[in-house]
Amino acid sequence: VSQSRYCLRFSQNFAISAMPVIGVIDIIVAILTILKPNFYLFIWATFWCILTAVSRFTAGESFLEVLERFPTIVCQLLPCIKYFIQKQRLDDLTL
Repeated sequence: VSQSRYCLRFSQNFAISAMPVIGVIDIIVAILTILKPNFYLFIWATFWCILTAVSRFTAGESFLEVLERFPTIVCQLLPCIKYFIQKQRLDDLTL
């Protein structure tokens, strides 16, 4: 197994402790996205998606692992892009 020079290491105890917290946050974000969509929520989800994809690379996995998650990143970006398009159309109407 090749290791990245940017590899970050966490103890197994920390990882086991952090996973439930991260999971609860993910579930809260998913529920809020369904119940009350919000631009900033989509920005957070996009940031989190990119961070988790890049963490594969920093954990010593292949860059292909990051590319494999690219469609998920794009799906997170779509609501943000839609927001900007709608905002631009509203701005054009008010001129």
